[in-house]
Amino acid sequence: MLVAGSCHPCGSTNCVSTGASGDTFYTRVTTPQPSSSQPTDGSSNAGERKRVFPTAALVKPGKPCQATTAAASGGSASGRSILTRFAISTGSGSTCAITPAGRVKCWGSNSAGQLGDGSTLSRHIASPVIGLNAGMVAVSSGSLHACSVNSSGALFCWGTNDEGQLGDNSLEFKLSPSPVPGLASDIVAVSAGGKHTCAIVSDGAVVCWGDRDMGQLGHTHRNNMIPTQVMGLDACATAISAGWDHTCAITAGGKLWCWGSRALGKTGIADDAARGARVLSAMPVPSLQSGVMDVSAGARHTCAVTSGGAVRCWGSNTGGVLGNGNEQSSAVPTQVVGLNSGFVGVSVGEKDSCAVASSGKVMCWGSKYQSGQHDRSSSLFGPPQEIKGLGPGAVAVSVGNFHSCALIRNGKVMCWGDNDHGRLGNSTTRHSDEAVQVLNFP
Repeated sequence: MLVAGSCHPCGSTNCVSTGASGDTFYTRVTTPQPSSSQPTDGSSNAGERKRVFPTAALVKPGKPCQATTAAASGGSASGRSILTRFAISTGSGSTCAITPAGRVKCWGSNSAGQLGDGSTLSRHIASPVIGLNAGMVAVSSGSLHACSVNSSGALFCWGTNDEGQLGDNSLEFKLSPSPVPGLASDIVAVSAGGKHTCAIVSDGAVVCWGDRDMGQLGHTHRNNMIPTQVMGLDACATAISAGWDHTCAITAGGKLWCWGSRALGKTGIADDAARGARVLSAMPVPSLQSGVMDVSAGARHTCAVTSGGAVRCWGSNTGGVLGNGNEQSSAVPTQVVGLNSGFVGVSVGEKDSCAVASSGKVMCWGSKYQSGQHDRSSSLFGPPQEIKGLGPGAVAVSVGNFHSCALIRNGKVMCWGDNDHGRLGNSTTRHSDEAVQVLNFP
C-alpha cells in the first residue's frame, strides 16, 4: 500500500507559497490523452494534448525546481537507489514488485483485478502484469488497486475504481494497466492508498485523486476522479505516502506534512474540537520540521525515519504498533525502542510496522504473526524483532495488512505472515512466521 522515496533534489529556496486567497496559482501543463491500445513495454503511446491540473492554491516556483524523473535520479536521501525504494509494495492481500529487468510482477489476492493480469483469479506465485514488461521504475499497491511508473514518467493504474482511484474520471474497474490521463510524463513517485492515489510531478507538485471523505486528497476540488493539486505545501515534495484515509509528504529540507483523517493522532496533529476530525489541506507535523528521510502512512498510524536513521511513530498504538513498549496512542511522534540510528526506510500496515537498516537488517514490531515473533508467550507489544532468513540482507521492506515482504540484495523477494490467497507467493496458502521466497521472481 505504501510507497515513499526522495525523488529529486529540490531546494526549498526555489519555491514559495501562494496563499489560498492569492491571485497567482501554480498550474502544471502536461500532455496526454490515453490511446485505446494497450502498452506492451510500459510506455505510453498517448496522443498529445495540453492539460492544466485543477489547482487550489499551492506552490509557485520562484524559479523551476531542480527535478529529475525517477528513472534519471540515481539516489535518494537515504542513500538507496530510486529503483530499490520503489521496487516493492504490499497491498491489503497482494504484493507487486519490479524485477531487475524493469518488469512488474504481482501475486496474492486478485478479487478486483489488482494483480493486473487481466483476471480476478488469485495467484500463488509472481505473475507478470499485462503490458508492463520493461522500463518500469516504481510500483505501489493500494487496498484493491495498484499503480506503476515507467522510465518516461508515465503513470499506469489498475484494479478497483469505486472511488475514482485510477484517476481516469470514471468508476470503471480495470483488470490490466491503463494510462492515467494527464500523467503521461514527469511522474517521479506514486503511492496507492486505501481508496485514493497520490503522485509527485517532476516540478515538485503533489496531485491526488479518489476517495476524499476524510480529506485525504488535500484539496476540495469538486471532481475527485482526476489528478488535482494538494493545497498547502510551501516547497517541492520529495516523498509521498498514502494511507487508508490520510496522506503524508516530505518536502525539501526534510519537512513532514500530513492531511486527511486525524483519528487517534495519525496525522501527527493534535486532535482537538477546534480543528475537527479532518485536515483538508497539507499541514506540517510540528515536531518533524526538518531532517525526515522517509515516511509511511498506514491504516491507523504513521512512521518516519529521521536524520541519523532513527525511527519514530505516532497514531493508534493497538498491539504496540508504535514500538514504544506500550499501547497508548499518541499524536506526537515517539521513538521506536532500539531503532535509534542506521535505518533508511520504514513501512507500516494495519497492525504492523517494519524498518530496514543500511546493513540490510529488517526489524518489525506489532502483530506477532506478521512481525516474525515466534515466542507467543511474550508481551504483544514487545520490542522490535529482527526478521531472520533474509540471506544477504534487504534493500527495501513493505508491510501489508497481514503479511510483509522484503526485496533482497540478490534480487529475490522474501515474504512472511498470513498466506490466504497465496499472498506469500510461495505456491502454497500456508501461513509462515519464517520468511519464504517468492517463486517466479525475478
